[in-house]
Amino acid sequence: MRKPSLLTVALLISVGVLLASCGPVPTPEIVRETVVQEKTVEKVVTATPAPESTKASPGADTLVVNLDRVNVGGMDASQTVESTGKKAAFHISETLVEFDEQANDVKPKLAERWEADPDGLTYTFYLRKGVKFQDGTDFNADAVVTSLMRIYDEKHPLHSMGTFPYASFTPIKSVDKVDDYTVKVTATREDPIFLWRMSMEAAYIQSPTAMEKWGKEYTNHAVGTGPYRLAEFDPQSKIVLERFDDYWGAKPSVKTIVFKINPDDQSRVADLLAGNVDIITRPPADLLETLRSTPGIKVDVFPLRWLGYINLNSSVPPLNDKLVRQAVNYAFDRETLSNVLNNGTTKAQYNVWFEGAYAYEPNFTKYTFDVEKAKTLLEQAGWTLPAGRTIREKDGKPLEIRLAQAGTLYGPEAPIPELFQANMRDIGMDVKIVKIDPAVFFDEKVGGVNPANAEATVFGWIAFLPDPSFVFDRFTKGSIPPGGYNLCFYSDPKVEDLYTKSLSELDLEKRAEYFKEIQRIVTEEAVMLPNSLVTLPMAWNERVSGFHVRGNVTLDLTGVTIK
Repeated sequence: MRKPSLLTVALLISVGVLLASCGPVPTPEIVRETVVQEKTVEKVVTATPAPESTKASPGADTLVVNLDRVNVGGMDASQTVESTGKKAAFHISETLVEFDEQANDVKPKLAERWEADPDGLTYTFYLRKGVKFQDGTDFNADAVVTSLMRIYDEKHPLHSMGTFPYASFTPIKSVDKVDDYTVKVTATREDPIFLWRMSMEAAYIQSPTAMEKWGKEYTNHAVGTGPYRLAEFDPQSKIVLERFDDYWGAKPSVKTIVFKINPDDQSRVADLLAGNVDIITRPPADLLETLRSTPGIKVDVFPLRWLGYINLNSSVPPLNDKLVRQAVNYAFDRETLSNVLNNGTTKAQYNVWFEGAYAYEPNFTKYTFDVEKAKTLLEQAGWTLPAGRTIREKDGKPLEIRLAQAGTLYGPEAPIPELFQANMRDIGMDVKIVKIDPAVFFDEKVGGVNPANAEATVFGWIAFLPDPSFVFDRFTKGSIPPGGYNLCFYSDPKVEDLYTKSLSELDLEKRAEYFKEIQRIVTEEAVMLPNSLVTLPMAWNERVSGFHVRGNVTLDLTGVTIK
């Protein structure tokens, strides 16, 4: 691996490791020496004792999972936003069909079977009988119609009771009852992966009784047909699920799942070593090897469909100039981000889609790290460097942008803002990092999605399913906020046309060509700065086995056993 040119991090780690059964374990003492722009800053984190073991998982009854982010959107799977909430919500409610990560297709869930009409728009689902919601309500066609149409019918009495950020990913026009255990779902358009989309957030079925009871508070009291019911919910600190003993399917062996929300890296590791939790998500990358060598602890890194990138707002200066956007792409050191700052837990990414996936385009402009190329492009764009200055100017104005981030970033995103700031300073661009409260980040007025508040944003996006349509919508006009997550504020008639055609094209080879052409266009235009493919590092007590990590960052804990 080449030596980082701008930012190097040397980590000296001394860890006193004890088994959880031997009492509290000191928090690893980490001394970090960071060199940025030839300036050295030292930060010493002193060792602090972990809390006394609470014996969080006595026997095989309770599993404690430590999550690294607070919950946003509650426990209604159709409303929760962060992957934190989904890890719990997807155990509470279910969909008619389930996406099978191994087969790359759907399989039956609450629907035993289905038929597609010749028109390519209507699907008939035959529902399971004898299924109950966790509040005792019968699962039937009426429940399916209510749960889905509250999202898609603006006149439905429950529509105003929730916020449904993922409705567009499952393009439903109508849902009609045929009989008590049969429903017809009509799509808004022909779609080769419509059944896949029926496994997504908007298609999770909720109890109509509970939705009517709780109204706007329903998402804090979600009730589904899943193997676990919601027992306790605090979006800032804890989510508790209890096994639903009347569940229609295979019963989990673990009775209680406690999701402990704790974004602090040090105390999460200490909790694991002390035996207070059984599983932690995203332990610090620089402690993975230490954890691997700890008796009683297992560690692995799981692949995800998570693309990390920086949005470059093409609607405002200076990033409305393609040459400036291209310069920014050349100037960012992706290899240092992945191989040094994230200790190999991410992979440097240069494309807007995943290598090896369906419709991946290998022939695209690759913005390899090239500071001189970036400087040349800025010169061509008219941004010159006055004698004795470090920041470029054009028409008397400095080359400067604001980079917005949602609060304090954790895990693989944490190093991005400062590395970006340092890299851009090297080419004569001044970057101001702006932290915006995550609770209002997507607010059209005060949030990071308002072009008046930032010229660029740190963002990441998970392809919920392995199809480019789940990423490429953010290159379309309809996804410009508040319509979606096009934080690049980019729109091009040709891209719009290609994307529209891709949505209804049933010939998968022709559809792939549409997607490949989109990749070529948006990469040449440097619409965004893709920087990394993100993985999910996890560490857990060796007594725990049987969990599954999905590519969309959620967990399936239904098969967990504890020795």
